[in-house]
Amino acid sequence: MDITSGKVSRIFDAVAADDPILAKELFKATKSTEKFFSTTNDWTGIGDFEGGKSRVIKFGPVGRPEAKDLNANIEAYIPLITGLIESGKLMPAEYEVIGEGGFEDAVKAYHHQRSGAGGSRKVVVKIQDQ
Repeated sequence: MDITSGKVSRIFDAVAADDPILAKELFKATKSTEKFFSTTNDWTGIGDFEGGKSRVIKFGPVGRPEAKDLNANIEAYIPLITGLIESGKLMPAEYEVIGEGGFEDAVKAYHHQRSGAGGSRKVVVKIQDQ
């Protein structure tokens, strides 16, 4: 909240948390009167909270030929996002790498995550070399 002088009005949850606890706390503490929350979680039914409006973003069409406008919009943000990562202002979510590579590791990763062993961390699998 120091960076925003106590005002947070827009939150994008790319981690797709089942319960956006941090976003709820930020909206409780903000001095902002406008509050907008977007998430890629389209499976748990996250609704509006703490006086904010929520919106679900479906990533299914990303990268597909029929999603030309969507893909162009995403491509336009790449330099901005790269700059935020390089400056340390945008950090990746915690993750865990499963296996050494291959489709079998994807199955292991799926079972690992489903068992709860990964906690809130994302599970990453290297399928093949480029």
